[in-house]
Parts: sequence; structure tokens; C-alpha cells
Amino acid sequence: MNIILFTHLIGFAIGFGSVLLVDTVGLLWVFRKVKVSQLGWLTGIAQKLIWASVVIQVISGSILLDPEYVTIRTKIKLAAVLILVINGVVFDRIRKQMLAYKQDDFWKMPRPFQLLSVAAISLSQLCWWTATVIGFIASSR
Repeated sequence: MNIILFTHLIGFAIGFGSVLLVDTVGLLWVFRKVKVSQLGWLTGIAQKLIWASVVIQVISGSILLDPEYVTIRTKIKLAAVLILVINGVVFDRIRKQMLAYKQDDFWKMPRPFQLLSVAAISLSQLCWWTATVIGFIASSR
């Protein structure tokens, strides 16, 4: 079981690390420190890593999950993961829109794009941190 937990943690490190990197560079784009082409390049690479980590975590997590001990925290974590997957699909659309606009200034992007971007990033962070904290609590018992 230790190798499965290790695999789960590796998937977590790859995925959450990639998400934090993309969100940080996205924030730099908002503050006009990077160009949209740089953010687009990074998200293209990171997207593959994030999806691979989700697959790794779902498979390893399903092996680690003991149906006899499913708690409300576990259900919340599973809901957070489901929301992350759906949000990932939304992020793909956001990325394509971002690149189609070819606008280096976030503040000149259409307001709906800005709002959707901020909402999706916020939801992503909320879900990743929720799953992280619940996973930490579950592993500490």
C-alpha cells in the first residue's frame, strides 16, 4: 500500500505544482510582466502534466479508498476532484480564447473572459486546497 500512496503523492506534486506555476504566471500576465504567448506556451505544457496527474491520482486514490471508511470528508474530497475535472475542461476553453484574442494586456480582454478566468482560477485553488487539506488530515489519523 505504501507504493500506491507514494504514487498518489507523486501525482499530487506534479499536478498541484503545475497548477501553482500556471496560476503564478497567469498572475504575472495580469500585472503585465509576461506576454500571452508565454502563458499560452506554459499552459500547453502544464495542461498535459495536470491531466496526467489527475489520472494518476484518481487511479491510485481509488485503490487507497476503503469503502468501509468513507466519511463526509472523503465525499467532500471526491466532490472537489470532480469539480476540478469539470473546471479543467473549462480551462481548456479559456486557454483557447486567451490565445485567439492575441492580447498581451489582460485588462483589454473582454470583461466576461476576465470574470470567467478569475472564477475558474479561484475555484481551482479552492478545490485543490480542499483536497490537499482533507488528504493530509486523512493520512494523519
